[in-house]
Amino acid sequence: LVANAKLTESQLPLIYFVGGCCSIVFSPIVGWLSDQYGRFRVLWISVISSFVPVLLITHLGPTPLALILFIIAIFFICGSGRFAPAMAMVT
Repeated sequence: LVANAKLTESQLPLIYFVGGCCSIVFSPIVGWLSDQYGRFRVLWISVISSFVPVLLITHLGPTPLALILFIIAIFFICGSGRFAPAMAMVT
């Protein structure tokens, strides 16, 4: 993000703060969805949906901070959303 989207290094903690908050809020929701709709289905939806923010993040040029934070939020929600159904399937 520093090299491609031209963020400053002082803005990076904001990225992790927003991402962490989204993970904390949405992980229990993804867990509930896994119980309601099936672990395997929610896992695959999380995996497939995580491709979009990864592609967006890796292909960003100079971008406004608000848009980067939105994409990062989606990335962290989809990325952390894979763990609840995967761990439920393992256990």
